[in-house]
Amino acid sequence: MYYERGSFYKANNQKIRELGDIPLQPRECDVVYDRNNYKAKSWIWDVAQDKEGKPVLVYTKFPNDSIHIYCYATWDRIKWNNLDLVNSGKWFPQTSPGTIETEPNYSGGLNIDKENTNIIYMSVNRDKFF
Repeated sequence: MYYERGSFYKANNQKIRELGDIPLQPRECDVVYDRNNYKAKSWIWDVAQDKEGKPVLVYTKFPNDSIHIYCYATWDRIKWNNLDLVNSGKWFPQTSPGTIETEPNYSGGLNIDKENTNIIYMSVNRDKFF
Protein backbone atom coordinates (compact mmCIF):
# COMPACT_ATOMS: atom_id res chain seq x y z
CA MET A 1 0.00 0.00 0.00
CA TYR A 2 0.98 3.62 -0.17
CA TYR A 3 0.01 6.76 1.71
CA GLU A 4 -1.04 10.00 0.00
CA ARG A 5 -2.90 13.09 1.23
CA GLY A 6 -4.33 11.52 4.36
CA SER A 7 -5.37 8.15 2.91
CA PHE A 8 -3.95 4.69 2.24
CA TYR A 9 -4.24 3.06 -1.20
CA LYS A 10 -3.60 -0.25 -2.92
CA ALA A 11 -1.24 -0.46 -5.92
CA ASN A 12 -4.24 -0.10 -8.26
CA ASN A 13 -5.05 3.27 -6.58
CA GLN A 14 -8.11 1.84 -4.79
CA LYS A 15 -8.56 3.69 -1.50
CA ILE A 16 -8.28 1.42 1.53
CA ARG A 17 -9.11 3.96 4.25
CA GLU A 18 -8.21 7.33 5.69
CA LEU A 19 -5.48 7.94 8.23
CA GLY A 20 -8.03 8.51 11.00
CA ASP A 21 -9.57 5.09 10.34
CA ILE A 22 -6.54 3.02 11.35
CA PRO A 23 -5.39 0.43 12.21
CA LEU A 24 -5.27 -1.26 8.83
CA GLN A 25 -5.70 -5.00 8.63
CA PRO A 26 -3.21 -6.98 6.48
CA ARG A 27 -6.07 -8.54 4.49
CA GLU A 28 -7.05 -5.04 3.27
CA CYS A 29 -3.72 -4.50 1.51
CA ASP A 30 -2.26 -5.99 -1.66
CA VAL A 31 -0.89 -9.50 -1.41
CA VAL A 32 2.36 -9.73 -3.33
CA TYR A 33 3.45 -13.11 -1.98
CA ASP A 34 1.16 -15.37 0.06
CA ARG A 35 3.20 -17.68 2.28
CA ASN A 36 0.12 -19.82 2.87
CA ASN A 37 0.08 -20.81 -0.81
CA TYR A 38 3.77 -21.68 -0.96
CA LYS A 39 4.48 -22.80 2.62
CA ALA A 40 7.60 -20.62 2.76
CA LYS A 41 7.93 -17.62 5.03
CA SER A 42 9.25 -14.37 3.55
CA TRP A 43 10.87 -11.06 4.45
CA ILE A 44 10.57 -7.74 2.59
CA TRP A 45 13.85 -5.94 1.88
CA ASP A 46 13.14 -2.86 -0.20
CA VAL A 47 10.42 -0.92 -2.05
CA ALA A 48 10.77 1.64 -4.85
CA GLN A 49 8.86 3.20 -7.74
CA ASP A 50 9.82 2.69 -11.37
CA LYS A 51 9.98 5.58 -13.86
CA GLU A 52 6.21 5.29 -14.44
CA GLY A 53 5.49 5.45 -10.69
CA LYS A 54 4.58 1.77 -10.40
CA PRO A 55 5.77 -0.04 -7.26
CA VAL A 56 8.69 -2.47 -7.36
CA LEU A 57 9.85 -4.52 -4.41
CA VAL A 58 12.38 -7.14 -3.43
CA TYR A 59 12.01 -9.78 -0.77
CA THR A 60 13.43 -13.10 0.38
CA LYS A 61 11.46 -16.31 0.74
CA PHE A 62 12.65 -19.21 2.86
CA PRO A 63 11.59 -22.72 1.74
CA ASN A 64 13.83 -23.82 4.62
CA ASP A 65 16.45 -22.18 6.81
CA SER A 66 19.34 -23.01 4.46
CA ILE A 67 17.68 -21.76 1.28
CA HIS A 68 17.11 -18.01 0.92
CA ILE A 69 15.53 -17.15 -2.44
CA TYR A 70 15.81 -13.49 -3.43
CA CYS A 71 12.73 -12.31 -5.34
CA TYR A 72 11.74 -9.29 -7.42
CA ALA A 73 8.10 -8.17 -7.75
CA THR A 74 6.60 -5.60 -10.11
CA TRP A 75 3.11 -4.18 -10.50
CA ASP A 76 1.89 -4.12 -14.12
CA ARG A 77 -1.23 -2.04 -13.32
CA ILE A 78 -3.34 -5.23 -13.13
CA LYS A 79 -1.44 -7.73 -10.99
CA TRP A 80 1.79 -8.40 -9.15
CA ASN A 81 4.46 -10.33 -11.07
CA ASN A 82 7.03 -12.22 -9.01
CA LEU A 83 10.38 -13.45 -10.20
CA ASP A 84 12.84 -15.65 -8.31
CA LEU A 85 16.32 -14.17 -8.78
CA VAL A 86 18.82 -16.38 -6.97
CA ASN A 87 19.33 -18.66 -3.99
CA SER A 88 21.53 -16.41 -1.91
CA GLY A 89 22.62 -19.29 0.31
CA LYS A 90 22.09 -19.80 4.00
CA TRP A 91 22.19 -17.27 6.83
CA PHE A 92 25.15 -14.96 7.25
CA PRO A 93 25.97 -15.23 10.99
CA GLN A 94 28.94 -17.48 11.61
CA THR A 95 27.46 -20.29 13.69
CA SER A 96 29.83 -21.90 16.15
CA PRO A 97 30.38 -25.62 15.54
CA GLY A 98 28.04 -27.78 17.61
CA THR A 99 25.47 -25.02 18.13
CA ILE A 100 22.13 -24.30 16.50
CA GLU A 101 21.83 -20.99 14.65
CA THR A 102 19.30 -18.81 16.47
CA GLU A 103 18.83 -16.43 13.50
CA PRO A 104 18.68 -18.71 10.43
CA ASN A 105 16.74 -16.21 8.30
CA TYR A 106 19.26 -13.36 8.32
CA SER A 107 20.23 -13.14 4.67
CA GLY A 108 22.94 -10.84 3.37
CA GLY A 109 20.24 -8.66 1.83
CA LEU A 110 19.24 -6.94 -1.39
CA ASN A 111 18.25 -3.42 -2.44
CA ILE A 112 16.74 -1.72 -5.45
CA ASP A 113 18.62 1.06 -7.24
CA LYS A 114 16.21 3.99 -6.88
CA GLU A 115 17.42 5.62 -10.14
CA ASN A 116 16.94 2.42 -12.18
CA THR A 117 14.64 -0.18 -10.62
CA ASN A 118 15.94 -2.81 -13.06
CA ILE A 119 19.21 -2.82 -11.10
CA ILE A 120 19.30 -4.85 -7.88
CA TYR A 121 22.24 -5.01 -5.46
CA MET A 122 22.52 -8.36 -3.70
CA SER A 123 24.68 -9.89 -1.03
CA VAL A 124 24.96 -13.65 -1.63
CA ASN A 125 26.81 -16.39 0.19
CA ARG A 126 29.36 -18.11 -2.06
CA ASP A 127 32.15 -20.27 -0.67
CA LYS A 128 31.66 -18.76 2.81
CA PHE A 129 31.94 -15.21 1.45
CA PHE A 130 29.29 -12.48 1.10
